[in-house]
Amino acid sequence: DRIHNTLRLIIIMVKVVISGAGPAGLMVAQHLIARPNYDVHVFEKRADISTVPSNEDRTYPMALQASGLEAVEDVPGLKPCLEKYGKYMNIIQFYQNNKARKIEKEVSNFYIERSALTRGMLEHLRLMDGNPMDGATDANSAEFLGRDPTSSLNLHFECGIADIFLNNQTILTDHGSFESFDHVVAADGARSMVRTQLAQDAEETGLEVEMERVVDSYKSLSFQNQLQKDVNSDDEDDIVGLEPDRMHGWFVDGQDQVLLVPVRDEIASGVYIFPNGKDPFEKMIDAEEVMKYFESVSPKLGNLISEEEAHRILMMPVSGSWTVRCNKLTVGDGKVVLIGDAAHAISASLGLGCNSALQDAQVLNQLLRKHDDDWHAALTEYEATRLVDVHAVADMSDYARSTSPLLRTEMMARMILRKALPDALSNRMRPLPFDLTNKRGLSYSEMHEQTRWWTSRVERHRRRTST
Repeated sequence: DRIHNTLRLIIIMVKVVISGAGPAGLMVAQHLIARPNYDVHVFEKRADISTVPSNEDRTYPMALQASGLEAVEDVPGLKPCLEKYGKYMNIIQFYQNNKARKIEKEVSNFYIERSALTRGMLEHLRLMDGNPMDGATDANSAEFLGRDPTSSLNLHFECGIADIFLNNQTILTDHGSFESFDHVVAADGARSMVRTQLAQDAEETGLEVEMERVVDSYKSLSFQNQLQKDVNSDDEDDIVGLEPDRMHGWFVDGQDQVLLVPVRDEIASGVYIFPNGKDPFEKMIDAEEVMKYFESVSPKLGNLISEEEAHRILMMPVSGSWTVRCNKLTVGDGKVVLIGDAAHAISASLGLGCNSALQDAQVLNQLLRKHDDDWHAALTEYEATRLVDVHAVADMSDYARSTSPLLRTEMMARMILRKALPDALSNRMRPLPFDLTNKRGLSYSEMHEQTRWWTSRVERHRRRTST
């Protein structure tokens, strides 16, 4: 520590304020403290997630796909820190009319609950902060990457950013205190306070923002999962519970959908998705009615739901999300960069929201390294190259899924057929968006271009039905 303090006296530190301690913000912090001469401050309006018991912190599961996994692998030591909280799966099992169809993908996704992802990343960040690197350590090959001895980390929980002042490079916190900065990374989600303040002064910042409510709402689910033989069936293959090696999905009445993932073998967490304004539980009066409803959707679900969970679903407010589209990703001549949902919140249809946010952090770090920590040069290139990609992933996600029974049936048939055909034939089929999300080395712009034949059909159907 004495050496660290002495170095800070003779080296000009770059002070970076990160708004938001979600996955994207924490990944930026991990990259920065591994580099020399950074004074990193992370501000988060919520409590420190590591102080919240895991059984009280219930969130939906998400899948890290090619782009997200590549970003995680770019931080030495982070991957094993996360793997203890999730699992790899390559099987998707859909149920309709009490019939199950299994699709086995060539590449596994890594499934993890969002809160567990944040918990694991924060744990790794604190390990890095507590282990300053030896100056001789090769940061690019080390199995574990510690904090550079000339850099520092400060975490401010229950303290968000209330305002930002570009002219004097200062932020105002929720607590009424002021903090100076050299650069700000806005990673504070779809309702970003930093972005909101900058957009209000659009004449100066040039930042224009479009926000739209996603067409679906949801309620989170958490079912006890015990895998055992169905004693009421003579079929040896009939089991109660959900196989722990796959994601499970049900289509309900053509529009609703249930998704469950046994990330922890004994718990299957997920969501019940329904169109805005059509909450199927709204007029139910007690837990028993909720339990009967899930039994009608699928006996398998009826066997899993507890009275306690049914009551929780009944009392839980409906959740929804927003899409965010910005005309630019950087503001103030290299002073501020928007990443993740603060810059491009997207539909969850392809599960690429968190993946694209983690990739934002990875790309930002790569450009800072390329330009020797010249933020102006790095953010100029970030703006030029990244904006096209984030708009592409938003457009592709918006129209990946359709509520049309015909298009939905075609989608399922194509996914099954692609798996059943020999490679020589399946490779000649035009890809669906779902076929490309695990292709490494493929940009979102390239994915979007290859799948326009499908997304344009979904878009046309949606416009016809909306009018």
